[in-house]
Amino acid sequence: VNVTVFYESYSRNSKRFVTRQLWPTYRRLRDHVSLELVPYGNARLQGSTSDGGPATFVCRLGDPKCLADILHTCAIALYPNTSLHLKFIACTLKNHDPASAVWKCAGDVMGMVPQKIMSCVNSFQGKRLFQRMGTRTSGISPPITRFPSVAFNGYISPMEQRQIQHNLKASICGHFMSPVPRACQPKAFAVEDE
Repeated sequence: VNVTVFYESYSRNSKRFVTRQLWPTYRRLRDHVSLELVPYGNARLQGSTSDGGPATFVCRLGDPKCLADILHTCAIALYPNTSLHLKFIACTLKNHDPASAVWKCAGDVMGMVPQKIMSCVNSFQGKRLFQRMGTRTSGISPPITRFPSVAFNGYISPMEQRQIQHNLKASICGHFMSPVPRACQPKAFAVEDE
């Protein structure tokens, strides 16, 4: 199952979803799920990175919020292993200020170098990568109206978003054809919940 999560790092709902639903569910189903994270939210681009000039972004919750989304974008690009960058992102989102948690959280993930991430964040490359996240977010249909939003196999069902945010594991499991992964079988739910 292909799962795409569109989120913004300073949104309380996004923080809660990534730390309480996405990270635990991914750890159980990682061998059966292809996960893509798209940290952009409602940011808007002012200027352009395509002509080599500086781009600036305006985030709904202010400039530091864009910084945290760019930080996540750089971590995803520099460390394409989903388990690594998701662990890092979940760690930053457990902090009141995700952008300030980069040093601690990168240190908690084997092989991550905080200086490398920050170098990307403060570079043209980071802005260009973030612009791609914006293109990815604006290209989804139907348009996203709230964050986080989750797409399964490239499709967002607006009617299912509330259910997905409250029980991501069941939502993912509902998309599998036979054979269903063991973690999705009813007995696996009961054993894990005990």
